[in-house]
Amino acid sequence: MSIIAQVREVDEELGITLNPDKGILIKSYISSTNDAIVDAWLFHCGATICDINFSPADISEVKWAAGESIKQQMAKGIFISVNKYLPYMYDMLTFVESKHW
Repeated sequence: MSIIAQVREVDEELGITLNPDKGILIKSYISSTNDAIVDAWLFHCGATICDINFSPADISEVKWAAGESIKQQMAKGIFISVNKYLPYMYDMLTFVESKHW
């Protein structure tokens, strides 16, 4: 199940333990590069930037940002290549902005 894989990856990569019951599947699609099924999950958790424990070999930078700030960075082209790596990012931001977590 993809939610279990996502929870495991976040724990391995960021040192944050997520509750699978708090996950919401935002988008599921087939990758245009390798035909893999990609599931984009969003989790509600109480972690802060101080809780993140990552390996610089795996992750180059971590930043806590509001949705509007991310959208501005995407518009300026200074966020990661959204179309290539995160084609569902706008869906996630829209979902978060429309809900009260």
